[in-house]
Amino acid sequence: MMKDELIAGKLYDIRDATKRLIKGYDSRIRIYIKVLETVMEKNKCSASEALIMISKTTLYKKEDETRMLYISACVEIMTREEEPEEEP
Repeated sequence: MMKDELIAGKLYDIRDATKRLIKGYDSRIRIYIKVLETVMEKNKCSASEALIMISKTTLYKKEDETRMLYISACVEIMTREEEPEEEP
């Protein structure tokens, strides 16, 4: 298995664990997705690059739950980007 596939698998595992552990995941994840999308737009970068930028902040380093939610938000964005567009 390639290194990228292993990393992607671990990110999905974190997202799945976060969904199980954090109550109100669906409503809470929205703000983290919004922050990532804002960083992506401002820096014209991918979700994973935005996550790396955010990971350098004090808040990210301080809170385990925050890290889990940002990683999950990144996976949610990447998953959405992978879905094929529906034809009319």
